[in-house]
Amino acid sequence: MGDLIAATTRDLSALMRTEVELAKTEIKEEVADAGRAGALIGAGALVGYLALLLLLLSAAWAIAEAIGPWAGLLIVGVVTAAVAAVLIIVGRKKLREVEVAPNTIQSLQEDMQWAKQQLS
Repeated sequence: MGDLIAATTRDLSALMRTEVELAKTEIKEEVADAGRAGALIGAGALVGYLALLLLLLSAAWAIAEAIGPWAGLLIVGVVTAAVAAVLIIVGRKKLREVEVAPNTIQSLQEDMQWAKQQLS
């Protein structure tokens, strides 16, 4: 009986170490995904800021010139704004995909319950 309990304890210990390593790996991956999503949102914000500057420049030029070169700047501003919107949407989508609590934590809790049942 003692050997059986010792073997169960060793197996449980090995299982817990493996589960903890898996949890660490999952958390690292989720943090990396969140970082990439944040970078996309930041890039979208920067491009959006540039779009706003171009649109404002277009409006100023339009008022100054009435009609002419401002149309080109306006088109560039609109395209830049579209790029910013796409970057922000993609970044938000990626950020929503990030799981806060990895599945391994639930697995560890289940393993603990199983171990308690085995030892009692």
